[in-house]
Amino acid sequence: MPATVLNITSYELVYIIIPIYFSSVTAGLYFLVFRVLMTPIGFIGSAITEVFKNRAIEDLNKYNSCRRIYKKIFLLLFSIGIFPLLIVTIWGQSIFSFIFGEEWKEAGLYAQILAPLALFRLISSPLSYLFIIKEKLELDLLIQFIFFIFIVISLIIGCFYKDIYLLVSLLSLSGCIFYIIQIIVSYRLSYV
Repeated sequence: MPATVLNITSYELVYIIIPIYFSSVTAGLYFLVFRVLMTPIGFIGSAITEVFKNRAIEDLNKYNSCRRIYKKIFLLLFSIGIFPLLIVTIWGQSIFSFIFGEEWKEAGLYAQILAPLALFRLISSPLSYLFIIKEKLELDLLIQFIFFIFIVISLIIGCFYKDIYLLVSLLSLSGCIFYIIQIIVSYRLSYV
């Protein structure tokens, strides 16, 4: 529970700070992009988490390892996410201006910057359930705390320089580091 609260706080802090230091238009663009990128990831992640959770528990009980299903799910999620997110990374501005109108072109730039974060989040979301399965909640809390610190530092730097592109880039980098750490640690947990 504390790790979940810290994770939610990390994301909500961004929603509070951006409108204070930047325009409401900038905040709206960022929030739209975050929703557009993360909503499908949430749906896919939830469905795959159920499959992974059940199979991982079964494999851990039988073989003391769930590394095989871990690798399969990792590759599945990577293959699902890589092409759409590459498209967003390359043509984000064109896509957003075509779908939402020319005034949303800047949102496409935010999408391009946040696309790597979305890919790592897609992969990490189901696989990080191993923290719960293996009862490594203190470790999860520590990683969430590191993420929170990264977010705070990103906000401080971005707001100090009053540069939304720097801020979005730092938030994306912070999220990528966080999710990569989760992936690496959960991979190590997949074997007893």
